[in-house]
Amino acid sequence: MGSYPVLYKGVFVSLIGRDLDSGQKGRLWLADVAREVEQEIGGRISSEEEVVAQKKESDALEASRVDSNGALKTKL
Repeated sequence: MGSYPVLYKGVFVSLIGRDLDSGQKGRLWLADVAREVEQEIGGRISSEEEVVAQKKESDALEASRVDSNGALKTKL
């Protein structure tokens, strides 16, 4: 599991893995784990396309707030 902050959007949590055969207890499905994480953190499951779009939007917003020297633009 990893979490990745996205400027002005919150955090993306990534679950990377595969379904697990836990013997007598049956299988542990990654989709079930994802739904549990979604519920516990009050988030929602996003498609890869949604994640890419949100990151692009966040990157564009960040770029508009930084000058050519990498300093944050501020209004006085």
